[in-house]
Amino acid sequence: MIHYWQRIDDRDEFAATVKTTEGSRTWKLLKLADTEIVRHEKIKGEYNPFDPAWEVYGEKLRTKRMTKNMAYQYETSMLFIKQDGRCALCTEPLDFQSGWHDHHIVRKVDGGSDAMSNRVLLHPVCHTRLHALGLTVVKPASQRLRILRG
Repeated sequence: MIHYWQRIDDRDEFAATVKTTEGSRTWKLLKLADTEIVRHEKIKGEYNPFDPAWEVYGEKLRTKRMTKNMAYQYETSMLFIKQDGRCALCTEPLDFQSGWHDHHIVRKVDGGSDAMSNRVLLHPVCHTRLHALGLTVVKPASQRLRILRG
């Protein structure tokens, strides 16, 4: 007979212990109290996502919001791999200590999308230089692709 209410860590929980070939495993119903509380950052009232003057602010908001998103983490790692771990502007290696910024080649305010084909990773300093000096960047070809073609 299966008992669904079990004592786990000094709490009565709805759970079932299932025997498998590797041993037994306990599956339990998640409790609402165990859910992490995530606070959302307030957005400035005058923020306009379609105004180019607010582009940097919008990118920072998006990056903060997306860093915990699994799909975004996967896309960022794929961009890192496709760029051979190098900045798209200065071509120096990206590292975890200095971090990187996810830059849209065609700005979202100009109709650009969040597609990976429209994004590159840049050093934070290079990202600031790019916007301050009005520079442009293109999607770099992978070093592996250059070796295969060349």
